Amino acid sequence: MATSRIRLGELLVRAGVLDETKLKAALAEQGRWGGRLGKILVEMGFLPEAVLARALSKQLGMPLANLENVVLPANVLSKFDVEFLELNAICPERFDHEDGLLFIAMADPLNLAVIDDLRARTGLKIRTSIAGESQIQNAVRRLYGIASAIVDDPSDWLVPTGEVRVERVGASNGAMPVLSGVPVVPSAPPLSELPAAAPEAPMSVASPSVMAMARAIEGAQKNQIRAIRALVELLVDRGAFTREEYLERIQRR
Repeated sequence: MATSRIRLGELLVRAGVLDETKLKAALAEQGRWGGRLGKILVEMGFLPEAVLARALSKQLGMPLANLENVVLPANVLSKFDVEFLELNAICPERFDHEDGLLFIAMADPLNLAVIDDLRARTGLKIRTSIAGESQIQNAVRRLYGIASAIVDDPSDWLVPTGEVRVERVGASNGAMPVLSGVPVVPSAPPLSELPAAAPEAPMSVASPSVMAMARAIEGAQKNQIRAIRALVELLVDRGAFTREEYLERIQRR
C-alpha cells in the first residue's frame, strides 16, 4: 500500500501538476494521520480533484470514468456494500456480460490490494478507470439510492486558514461571511422585516440555498478537523503526551 501511494506522488510530479515540496508536505500529513494521498493533496489545496484525475489518466494511459448514468444489474450490485465502496473510493461503472468484465472507477488506481479484493469478491475480471473521490462518492450514493447532499470537490470551496472570503450562501437579502473556512451566521432580522413565507418546495428536491449551506457546513467541519490535528501536533511537540499515547487513547475509544 505504501509503495502505491509513493508512486502516486511520483506520477503527479512527473506530470508537472505537483512539486516535490508539496508532495513532501502531503506525505508528512499522510504519515501523521493516514489516508489516501490523492485525497490529502486535494484537501490541502495543492491541486483540484479534476486535475488529479486527468494527470493520472494521462500518466497511466487509463481512461477517465463516466459515472453520470451508471446502470448495473442487481446481481452485480449485490456483490458490494456501500461502506466497502466508500472506504476504498471505488464505484462499479459498467458490466460487460459477454466477457464477464466489470469496469471499476477508482480514485487510486495504483491500489493493487483493492483490485485483488474486487476479483475475489466478484469472481469477475476487473478493468479499472479513474475518477475523483467526490465524483465516486456521489455516484455510489445515486447507485444505491442514498439521499444526501451532493459532495463537491473540496478544492473548489475550502478556505485556507487565515484567509477571509465573503460569499453569498443561500440568503437572498445578504451575504454570509466565511472566516478561515468557518461560516459566520448573521443575526436574525426582526420579525417585522421577515418576508412572507414562500410556498414550500417538494421535500424530494434540495434547493440551491440548502445545498450551499450543506457545503458550507461540511467545509467548516473539515477545517475544524484540521485545526484539531494542528493542536494535537503542537501538544505532542511540547511534550504534553506522545503520539503513541494519543493513538492508543483513540483506539480505546
